[in-house]
Amino acid sequence: MSNGKPEPASGLAAAVLRVLSERVGQENAIRRAELVERVSDLLWADDQPATTDRAVRDSIADLRLQGWLIANLGTGYFLTNTRAEIEAFLAQERSRARQVEAGLRALERAAETQFAEWKQMGLKL
Repeated sequence: MSNGKPEPASGLAAAVLRVLSERVGQENAIRRAELVERVSDLLWADDQPATTDRAVRDSIADLRLQGWLIANLGTGYFLTNTRAEIEAFLAQERSRARQVEAGLRALERAAETQFAEWKQMGLKL
């Protein structure tokens, strides 16, 4: 990030941003399947392989790490244009992270019970 703004993207990331540039604000969100289709259309000729859903999601994750304010509040992906939108997205993702962490702790406790040697050796998952 330079001057508080994310760096320009290229390739797949640029295609994702090009589609999302038309989708500013939650009211303009685009469903993932349509996003993948539109990105694929930008990148490939008819005789080329389509862009995968996983590749687009990974690209979105990378763009977020670069500082792009891409959210999904259940209605599809969009570039946020208000503080309320990004705050709602952050709250949603923090809640999800807490749920994942709670699940990992439960699995770890179950594994320690099932595999006594983990507990004896002080190993963590």
